[in-house]
Amino acid sequence: MTMLPQAIHAAGFKYHLVWFIELFALAMQQLHAASQRTLLRSCIHGVSFNAKHLGVCLAHNRRVLSLRRNLSFSSIDPVTISRDRHEVTFRLKDESVVTQKITPTPKVKKEKLEGALSLLLASPDSDSTTSGPWFGSVEWELDASGDAIHRHAAVSSYNECEEIERLIMAEAEEMKHHPHIARLQDRDGPIYMTITCTTHSPRGLSGRDVRLAAKINEVLMNFRTTAPVNTDDQEHPSRDEIMELRRRTIGDNRQKILEALKDCGCETSKSLNDS
Repeated sequence: MTMLPQAIHAAGFKYHLVWFIELFALAMQQLHAASQRTLLRSCIHGVSFNAKHLGVCLAHNRRVLSLRRNLSFSSIDPVTISRDRHEVTFRLKDESVVTQKITPTPKVKKEKLEGALSLLLASPDSDSTTSGPWFGSVEWELDASGDAIHRHAAVSSYNECEEIERLIMAEAEEMKHHPHIARLQDRDGPIYMTITCTTHSPRGLSGRDVRLAAKINEVLMNFRTTAPVNTDDQEHPSRDEIMELRRRTIGDNRQKILEALKDCGCETSKSLNDS
């Protein structure tokens, strides 16, 4: 019986040690990425990266880590795509499962897509795509049609929005790929952005889509995209308002996809570079 308090104390120490390691890793990633982009950020905003900015990002990352813990999948087979590649099953920490439609491109390997999605997507049971007081999301969501993934961001200024889009498009250009980005601003509030990754030819969710999404995550790690600085003292949007805003921006991107397919004839063409 005397060993029980010691065991509890050891378990608590282990939990906090793991938490510290995760936070420190995020801080190092933040510092490395920021050092590479300092010049560009300075040219646009007229300010340099400093310890105060890092402190703000670290505080934000601490909230991100907390959110990730609440949205984690099961450690066993978290994402499984069916053999016919028409459905994906998400296994949650409570061992419940959620099944959704998925439309992968023909050449992407099922196992690689499963692994990538387990890192990118929020757990469906949390309803993270609509919950919480902010438009911005930490992780990606799978479109209802299964052929695209979306991530939402809310930023404080037009210049910051332009910088984010510039960095994202630079990453996409290196991969010879491109996302669709919708913007929406309501009165004097933050600028809402929804970033969509999908493949036109052949239609579906490809390996390049999930690789680009991972690169976009690295870009967004340098910005406060869930709760912009200039909205801390403003009235928070309601859950219903967030749902409607996200429907609008996703709808804008879906329309852009349809227009792109019509313009280039991608819906009937073939591609060897979809994996």
